[in-house]
Amino acid sequence: MSKICGRPVPSTGVRLACPSAVRFESVPKAVLPLPRFPMEKNGRGDETMPQVYVLLTDTGTLFSRSIRCWTRNPLNHASLALDPDLEEVYSFGRLHPDNPFIAGFVRERVWGSLIRRPERPTPCAIYRCRISCGAYLGLLEELDRFRLETPRWRYNLAGLLAVAAGIEWRRPDKYFCSQFVAHLFAAAGMPLVPKPPALTAPCDLEASPRLALVYRGDLREYCMKRGNVPKDVDFRRVSLPFPQAARQISLR
Repeated sequence: MSKICGRPVPSTGVRLACPSAVRFESVPKAVLPLPRFPMEKNGRGDETMPQVYVLLTDTGTLFSRSIRCWTRNPLNHASLALDPDLEEVYSFGRLHPDNPFIAGFVRERVWGSLIRRPERPTPCAIYRCRISCGAYLGLLEELDRFRLETPRWRYNLAGLLAVAAGIEWRRPDKYFCSQFVAHLFAAAGMPLVPKPPALTAPCDLEASPRLALVYRGDLREYCMKRGNVPKDVDFRRVSLPFPQAARQISLR
């Protein structure tokens, strides 16, 4: 038997991650996918630590360019990805492609939300974060809270402007992108930066010692290398429907 998160797991050809701690919504058992997520191996060959990813991008929108003029940093949008192929990516951003003022919690379409023009490079940086099983499950629990209450959440534009003045402006039910990412890690008991989420900018996440850079360059090239290229790209859609549970992703 191998061990995952300190628990013995029978060798069935498929490794399960903390099976007794993972719950799903009420879906017929016959169609439930296995609760799996990216893991790293320790020196004994056992899978021990879940991995999540922080994705920083420059989407090239007018709003993004305006923020860049203020921050002087090239990457000003932050997202959380649950897998290295970027199939499950969450953030706070626009709900409609042509209206930056209607924004909230979204599951982002990489091709459409982040890559807005296939002919134009999309600069990005992808960071990996290895966390404990307990922190991972805590992060997923908090992410599920956002997912299950999607209509409640709105974009914290005033809070984003307050960051420029060094003012922490927490607003109920409102987040900006990097505040959301920082909040998830803080709620899981593993803060990425030594400052409140409402004062966290994408450049702060980039400087976190907990994150390891795995790729920097054109997001289009990264997705093509990972095989994440949809057959039909509809750039009029910027978000994806939410899955039954945020944790249902492949082990890769």
